[in-house]
Amino acid sequence: MKILHTSDWHIGRTLHGASLADAQANYIDFLHQTVVEHEVDVVLISGDLFDRSIPSVESLKLVRNALADLSQHARIVITPGNHDSALRLGWLSPFLDERIVIRCDVEDVATPVRIESRGQVCRIYPVPYLDPDMTRDVLAPAGTGDRLPRSHHAVLSAALERIGDHLRSDPPRGERVIVMVHAFITGAQESDSERPIEVGGVGDAPASIFNIRDEHGHALIDYVAAGHLHRPQQVASPVPCYYSGSPMAFSFSEARDTKSIVLLDTAAADLAPRLLRTPVYRPLRRVSASLAQIEEGMFADYAQCWLEVTVTDTARPTDLVARVHAVLPHALIIRHEPHDRTVRDAPELAHAHARPLDIAVSFLTDAGGVAPSQEEIELVRSIIEEAS
Repeated sequence: MKILHTSDWHIGRTLHGASLADAQANYIDFLHQTVVEHEVDVVLISGDLFDRSIPSVESLKLVRNALADLSQHARIVITPGNHDSALRLGWLSPFLDERIVIRCDVEDVATPVRIESRGQVCRIYPVPYLDPDMTRDVLAPAGTGDRLPRSHHAVLSAALERIGDHLRSDPPRGERVIVMVHAFITGAQESDSERPIEVGGVGDAPASIFNIRDEHGHALIDYVAAGHLHRPQQVASPVPCYYSGSPMAFSFSEARDTKSIVLLDTAAADLAPRLLRTPVYRPLRRVSASLAQIEEGMFADYAQCWLEVTVTDTARPTDLVARVHAVLPHALIIRHEPHDRTVRDAPELAHAHARPLDIAVSFLTDAGGVAPSQEEIELVRSIIEEAS
């Protein structure tokens, strides 16, 4: 059986104001081709299918069409992330057929989705994103009246304990076991584009919670399909644990990341996780140079990239943004940071007896990188006098 592990589609997201709709549609086309080419039986989406709890109509249409096309070839199992609304996704469940399963209810964490194909059986435990404030009562031991500590570690541990109890009561004889989670596992590498999920200053949970074993000491989980972090990576864990990562870069901190999805084969002893690179619709790059170097074509090869541009001239050039866009039309961030001043001194704070002209000159010096000319000072003086 072939299983494709994905997560963090974030349909509806933008990148510094630029629409990602075409890039996301391109990714979905790639997914469809991959499912067909590799004869994938199951597609996992480990949270954050949408970027917001109330998606736009365009986002809903894109996801509806994507799931309809993919479900023609494979079963789909979805669990919500911290960006999704578990309640809203859950409302869809009764209207879907067995080809698409959306598992949102915390009470169902120990109820697996069993899928059989090609003579093999896979048992999947989808665990939705667990907000400690919303789930620590639900996941507390039944009948004790206790309340779990207010932490991701506590609620995720409780969910895995329930899964462990189910696995021991109904041992997976010949079945492969996959747990889907949407969480920050300790030791994993984050980027700038994830929404913080800290509670009490702590947002992670240790990988030791996946160390579920039977009475003979054999591991009962074969693979953890993690979502939330956008960098594809394997996490140090007692059992194989991977983040498939986001399908594309959502911040310039990911400019050099190689995005991928994970293909699993249940016929292999270790599921043989294989990373498949996702297509790059438009690369992200960081550029740092003087405006003259930019206008002379130093970065002509980056004209079709989304860019973060740092202009290093000593003084802020006139019409900076327009001039950069004339050469690099897809520059999304344009900033001025003089190369000879790596740490900018904070401007002097205005005090009760400071002259307005001195305050204005101080501001212009700090903002422009050089002191204003005498002509500019006289212009500011005349404006202040006229306004007084």
